[in-house]
Amino acid sequence: MKKDNSLTSTIVMFLIFTSVLTAFLGAYGTGDRQYFMGWIDNAMQYGVRVGFGENHDMYPPFAPLILYVAKCIFGSVPDSSLFAIRISTAVFMLISCIVAKALFKSNKICYLLFFSMVVSVTNGYLDIFIVPFALLAFYYARKENYFLTGLFLSLMCLMKYQPLIIMPIVVAGFIHVGIKHKRINITWDKIGRMVIGGIIPLIPVTLFYRKMFFKSIYVALFRDSGNIAPNGLNLGWIIQYFYELSTGGLNNGMAGIMWSVPNKAMLSFKLIFVLGYLFVFVRTLIADNKSLAYVLKNSLSVYILYYLFSVNVHENHFFCGVLLALLLYIELGEKYNQILYACAYMFNINLLIFYGIWGGAEGFFRVIGGVFDPTILLAIVNVIIGMIILRDLVFASGFDDEGTKTKSLV
Repeated sequence: MKKDNSLTSTIVMFLIFTSVLTAFLGAYGTGDRQYFMGWIDNAMQYGVRVGFGENHDMYPPFAPLILYVAKCIFGSVPDSSLFAIRISTAVFMLISCIVAKALFKSNKICYLLFFSMVVSVTNGYLDIFIVPFALLAFYYARKENYFLTGLFLSLMCLMKYQPLIIMPIVVAGFIHVGIKHKRINITWDKIGRMVIGGIIPLIPVTLFYRKMFFKSIYVALFRDSGNIAPNGLNLGWIIQYFYELSTGGLNNGMAGIMWSVPNKAMLSFKLIFVLGYLFVFVRTLIADNKSLAYVLKNSLSVYILYYLFSVNVHENHFFCGVLLALLLYIELGEKYNQILYACAYMFNINLLIFYGIWGGAEGFFRVIGGVFDPTILLAIVNVIIGMIILRDLVFASGFDDEGTKTKSLV
């Protein structure tokens, strides 16, 4: 990929980024801000460790810790808890772009990163916290430094648990199950270095937070797992729409069965995700010559399957999918830009339709005449686009690993 080392263009780029982020520092954010502000209140009242336990939430310890530190620094600012969220996410966006520029020497990559993820930041979500660590993990995987790869993957997951979804695929990249020769090859040295690197940040976290750390993992895995589609524009949203249409509940903005599913059979579509995940996992295990690009493609495939066909998918849950698409673009170049653009569209349209660009879409009455909600079209388009991307990633012969920077992991 062509490098851009112009100092002037880099300065202009970061001036643009900083001005955009500064313009939205006063934004109110989505309803999730109440959860995040509650974390800050708990930390201020009970201390960092006990306060984390009082959250009873599905986030790991580092995200609340960052907000607490920001609150301590900016405690004198009006609405300091809300400002702590805004400034933390804005700073992490800038850090992410600085890390991308330092590692990959390309302004284009920085622009793609910023404009594909900035709505998440202006909406006040915390997903941006994982990005610097994901970029560093990817960079060191390219350098075949698996100790640092494991270290930064662990730090990434201590910001938010969602990236754990792809970790079985990452591990499968280092294992080869040879069906023809009936032999299993495992690159223990690479896995061992990743495990050691990953354990290093886990040790102090476990010793400090103890059972509260493991409880947060449990909550992340099992809380709210029976919801259909809380603002995720996917297959579940389509099913939810037609149910609401048939029962006359569409005027309620399709909130009627989000939290209380009248028929558990309505959740059976999640089997598509489960079976698809198993297919991709087994495919990764039995593949020959698994490169970093191959693992990225399968990880993105899993995340698309999750976003389209799992249950309890929220409007911001495809953030990791966009990040994986960006890493795949960095690894394999321009022929993957269409996949990146499509993933960025799927993610951002989901945020914009519900919360606009600053976290509130008041005054936007979606349901037309009490009969038609145009989000159904967006959900259908998302499913179609997602299936096309899956076809290209998994089956299309034109999308190979040519140009990959790493040799086979096994």
